[in-house]
Amino acid sequence: MSRITVFGAAGKAGSRVVSEAAARGHHVTAVARDRVRDRDRLRDLPEGVRAAVGDVTGPGTADALAKDEIETPRHLNRRFTVGY
Repeated sequence: MSRITVFGAAGKAGSRVVSEAAARGHHVTAVARDRVRDRDRLRDLPEGVRAAVGDVTGPGTADALAKDEIETPRHLNRRFTVGY
């Protein structure tokens, strides 16, 4: 299956995209901008979805995601798989 990164994963549309992609068996990384504001939505992600904090307009965010160096909030580490 494909590796999919969803920016805005804590929003209405983004969270639905994450759920659908995970249900179809894709390896999903859900990226939210604000770890405090989006904490509850990131906790409710489907099993196996990796959560990350980042900003799509940030100069190194996409590169860090590609290299698997993006920050994963510590309080979420137990719920997400790392690597593909």
